[in-house]
Amino acid sequence: MTNSISERVRAELETAGAMRFGHFAYTRADPPYQQGDWHGSFYLNIGDVAHDATFFDRCGRAISRETHRRAMWPIEVVIGPETLGRNLAQASAARLKVPYLWVGMGEDSDGKKIATEAKRNNYLRFLYPGARVLVVDELLNNGSTMQPLFQFLDRLRADVVGAAVIARRNQNITAAGLGVPELIVLHDVLDAKAKVVYDPGTCKLCEQGVPINRDVGYGMLWAERNPHHPSAIATS
Repeated sequence: MTNSISERVRAELETAGAMRFGHFAYTRADPPYQQGDWHGSFYLNIGDVAHDATFFDRCGRAISRETHRRAMWPIEVVIGPETLGRNLAQASAARLKVPYLWVGMGEDSDGKKIATEAKRNNYLRFLYPGARVLVVDELLNNGSTMQPLFQFLDRLRADVVGAAVIARRNQNITAAGLGVPELIVLHDVLDAKAKVVYDPGTCKLCEQGVPINRDVGYGMLWAERNPHHPSAIATS
């Protein structure tokens, strides 16, 4: 992605206050650990620009242009997960002049993310065997949201031509790692703090008693599970 597009996306995220620093609990889940057990000092909350339809339109236009540049056509449908992935799917599909779909995200009995069929979506009309699909989401952390989508599409025997995201926190997550032909990234988050994710039980911020942020991510849930922890007792 060109530097001008990346810089513009970052500038808009910064202006909206979407790039936050502090002590955060992330959505990642990997049994036996639960969502909220992974911590870090950086949080990218694209929800802070969710109200701005023009932001998603600009991102959709950039994604559309990039699909043409990479010769990813034909694309027959764009799909994204609820909630902001749906916004991006709609904006991208409008620019590509194709239908868009969305899926819900849930958990199985082991706590792993799964894609669920959205009600009234009529997805089978578009996701027939061999349908060429572009998968989009607003943020790529470790691929834990993208993978259930790919599995959902694989069950329907659709053909995933690639994936596209507004921002990527981990540059080690590549198209090859996701198992797709192409990965479009509008902005790579290169802040040093964004790269640090503490595994369960190793959080330096917890050791220091830094208050957990309860406004975004899974900080509230983590605090409810650990009510006597200094980071939960302190006020963020």
